[in-house]
Amino acid sequence: MNKHTESHEDADRRPGDDALAQLIRQAGRRSQPPAEAYQQVLQAATGVWARKVRARRRTRFAYALAASVLLAVGAIGLVHRITGPGDSPMPVAAVDHGFGLLMVRGPADETWRTLEDGEADLVAGARIRTGDDSGLGLRLAGGGSLRLAEQTEVSMAAVDRIHLDKGTAYLDTGHHGGRKVEIITPLGSVRHIGTQFEATYTVNEMRLRVREGLVRLQHGDEAIRAGAGAQVVIDFEGAVAESTIAPYGEHWEWVQALAPLPETDEQPLSAFLDWIARETGRSVHFASRDLSVRAHTTMLHGQAQRMMPMEALAVMLQTTDFQYTVTGESEILIEDRRL
Repeated sequence: MNKHTESHEDADRRPGDDALAQLIRQAGRRSQPPAEAYQQVLQAATGVWARKVRARRRTRFAYALAASVLLAVGAIGLVHRITGPGDSPMPVAAVDHGFGLLMVRGPADETWRTLEDGEADLVAGARIRTGDDSGLGLRLAGGGSLRLAEQTEVSMAAVDRIHLDKGTAYLDTGHHGGRKVEIITPLGSVRHIGTQFEATYTVNEMRLRVREGLVRLQHGDEAIRAGAGAQVVIDFEGAVAESTIAPYGEHWEWVQALAPLPETDEQPLSAFLDWIARETGRSVHFASRDLSVRAHTTMLHGQAQRMMPMEALAVMLQTTDFQYTVTGESEILIEDRRL
């Protein structure tokens, strides 16, 4: 094989090739760079390589380039990508907190892309999808908190209308109800009259759990009103089953993990305890009336960190003269640490 190649090259050799080879031989070997310069170049190349390796290790999702661009441009960039240039997007929600695999698809997009936790705006028509062991908390433009459990897909149709295509969504519109928001599934739609409820949709059934207040479930021509503690299940044949559910317990833990953080720095302890009660579904009681009064005048210092509400309670009370005990499953007793 080698002999054949050499003969072929000899046959194709052009005039002047021998002269060129002679010039190359006369020029000799290229001089080696000084050792110091070599080390400088090697160190620079090694540094670039190390930075690239570290960057790859920090990547959470498969589409790392899309995620990094998203973070670089911030909320404005996300809105631009979802709607396209020249549009006037109408924000319907903003990302508050999320973890795991989170995907977004704009109203004009054909493919999904990763979404990192941040304060990026979402516009009408945007679709959101969560993966396994994932969750996303959104602040609605009309007020309130929308939280999506793992394996959930929703379409933000409008500021007051959300399509739940699969999975579980939780809506908390605050103590005063806020804007009326409707969650729509193929088996029925839910419009809140009160303030806290969870809706789950699968191919086999729709489930509604009311944690606080009152909601209206529209199932075909039938309208069902469900109050706090009610659970309503509608199967694919349209059969309705009603039962009860407590506002506290492990079935609400995923909601607590996505709760929007309250302002705590220079805020009264009483406001923080109200947040604890609302997010855990437990009632807060004081060992004495004096403690209740002091809770309104005791100011907290520092911002609460991202953790479960009961964990945050233990941390924040360390800076005060108060302590707590969970009595039973539904009550939190606040006592004086000095006694």
